[in-house]
Amino acid sequence: MVESYKKFIESCRYVPIVLWAIPSDEFLHPCATDVSVVFIKQTTNNETYCVSFNHPDLTPVVDKKTFIDDLNKLREKKWVFDKKSFLQILPVENLLDFNLWKHLKTGEVIDEELLETNAHRFIYRSKRDCGDLNKVVPLLKHKEVFEKICDVYFKTDTNILDSIFEKENEIVIETLAELESNGIYVNRDKFLDVFGKEQGINIGINNNIVYTQYKPYHLSGRPSNTFNGINYMALKKNDGTRSFIESRYGKNDGKLVLLDYKSYHPHLLSDIVDYKFEISDAYLFLATKYFNKSYEQITKDDINLSKQLTFEMLYGGVKSEFLYIEFFRRFENYSDCLFQEFNVCGCVETPIFHRKLKKMLLPDMTKNKLVNYILQSYETERNMIIINNINKILRDKKTKIILYQYDSILLDFHKDDINIISDIKHIMEYEKYPLSICIGDNFHDMIKL
Repeated sequence: MVESYKKFIESCRYVPIVLWAIPSDEFLHPCATDVSVVFIKQTTNNETYCVSFNHPDLTPVVDKKTFIDDLNKLREKKWVFDKKSFLQILPVENLLDFNLWKHLKTGEVIDEELLETNAHRFIYRSKRDCGDLNKVVPLLKHKEVFEKICDVYFKTDTNILDSIFEKENEIVIETLAELESNGIYVNRDKFLDVFGKEQGINIGINNNIVYTQYKPYHLSGRPSNTFNGINYMALKKNDGTRSFIESRYGKNDGKLVLLDYKSYHPHLLSDIVDYKFEISDAYLFLATKYFNKSYEQITKDDINLSKQLTFEMLYGGVKSEFLYIEFFRRFENYSDCLFQEFNVCGCVETPIFHRKLKKMLLPDMTKNKLVNYILQSYETERNMIIINNINKILRDKKTKIILYQYDSILLDFHKDDINIISDIKHIMEYEKYPLSICIGDNFHDMIKL
């Protein structure tokens, strides 16, 4: 068995392979379980090999560390179907996300649930409370699913990789994988009060750590967020719900720190249309234009109305009575040109990664919706680069990013890293994006600094 494994790995050294890692527990987050088996497809001779780590149908022939080292030595493409989850149970280098590639080309991804065998469906539905069900599913049934997935791979042209895919495969997927792996520390009792004991079992609270999951396959590139029915990005701010999130370091050594962009979307749009606000507070600046007042005359009610008007026009189109404001005049001109390019050329590109928004995949596109997609794409691409850079400086620190919320990030901060906050602030602001900073013992009771 060991010799056959070595021979197979050697046959994969200079040819593309397809990998599928199956976790022991299908219903826990990949960070909260371990790997049961890995299927490998050698794509030139179509041979399939299975490496078991704990599945009772096959004796293990290699330990996890050696297996990872062996895969890292392979020189050709290593395709996986969900790179983010794969990295969380097997941190192999230079993986390529097939679902991302397929999504960028066709707008679709592989839905593994549709490929499950009857054995999978029966065991998952009738024995869910037992745990580690992938060790119960017969190995041959797992292989059936893997072969179906590989059929989709072989029908897809993956020979030439473009820079768009390479950027998203490396920056977006790996950044989200690392962010999820940091976990979120919760007060168990408060968590169960909010979501119930059954959800506590389903989510798999381990040492008071839970994990969220970001889903990056959206046509705008903006990830959604949910795991086992919980969306941590959409927790209500004002009803105390968020108080179950605390620092893993305790009140003496840790705090939660929220870094939140102020008027983020107006600033992002000002970048796109090449406009510079006179002051950092975009809503205050625009309020002076809306209401023909000086900065000193603007009230809180004016600011709130300014936010409302601005969001209405960013997402619903510029009202003609406000075209006298240069920012909105530029925005309107940009929207017209963008929509014309979309209809004439059949696609437009996002600002940083140059992801193509294709008319054939977005048949019901409108001018306002197209601008929203571009704005969301710019926000996401910029955020992923920023979070990736922050992750790099935090890898030898105790402080961790635990939640990303489009216009903010939440840190689980340790007092030993007091000097790191200014570095993170500098990376996020980049001279023109103002931040507010809040700190607290839990995610509800936060004090603005």
